Amino acid sequence: DPNNAAILGRLCSATRKTAPEKSLDYCLRASRAEPANINHAIGYASALLQMNRNAEAAALLTRLKQSFPENYTVRTNLAFAHFRLDHFDEARQEYEWITKQQPELAAGYYFLAICYDRLERYADALGNYQKFLTLADEEAFSDEISRVELRLPILQRQIKDGKGKN
Repeated sequence: DPNNAAILGRLCSATRKTAPEKSLDYCLRASRAEPANINHAIGYASALLQMNRNAEAAALLTRLKQSFPENYTVRTNLAFAHFRLDHFDEARQEYEWITKQQPELAAGYYFLAICYDRLERYADALGNYQKFLTLADEEAFSDEISRVELRLPILQRQIKDGKGKN
């Protein structure tokens, strides 16, 4: 059945990484077949992100956030879309919400720290980098840990020299 929302939704998810163009089609068809199911729209936005169509993803996810402000997946994908677009203040707001919802997850603090760093809010960046280091699994986040450890002395010097914004 070409209009079976459940099957189309599974195809939407299954093809997202290997064939994101197909995933877009499956997600759109699933959404048309079952318009009340937010997961199909989230899948569509995720496929857009996979294709680096970040502005389109951010626009869709912003609309979804208006209707579903507590949806964790919407907020994390929106944060990532803003991050990729270098919209660091918008991404920061989303990552702050994410870290409040899931304070035990290291990745949120990593991205939040980068946002603060790019916004030249160095003291906030330092605190979030440090929180990331306390939570991060050394094996899973080895590259990120190395980058943070290289950044920290420079960041501490910038703070000591009074650089950045409060």
